[in-house]
Amino acid sequence: MLTIRKAQMEALAQALLDAFETGALAHVRGLFPEDCAQLTEQIRARIRDGIARGRSYGLTGKGDLLTFIEHMFILGPEFDRAAEYGWARELLTNREFASATKADLPVRLTFQHLRSTAS
Repeated sequence: MLTIRKAQMEALAQALLDAFETGALAHVRGLFPEDCAQLTEQIRARIRDGIARGRSYGLTGKGDLLTFIEHMFILGPEFDRAAEYGWARELLTNREFASATKADLPVRLTFQHLRSTAS
């Protein structure tokens, strides 16, 4: 019988997280090259913060977390805490919504918000 120790599981989880961070870094650099002209570690720290905060709202899927991180670049790194985007916090803290819904609805509302402020 194969036994996987806790330390091995933790190492595997960290390797998966590191791989996700690296992929997220490449993703946001492709979408927001001007914002990502900063040092890699600063962007990686923002991604780590986004993963932690996204998880605190119940976001579980990689795509859902990536959408949350994208919003950090579009609306600002603290968009989920800003009074201006109270609608985002309301959606993210709603326990009735699934992870995917919490990621999809802000996208639609962000586009509406950006359209209304561009006029």
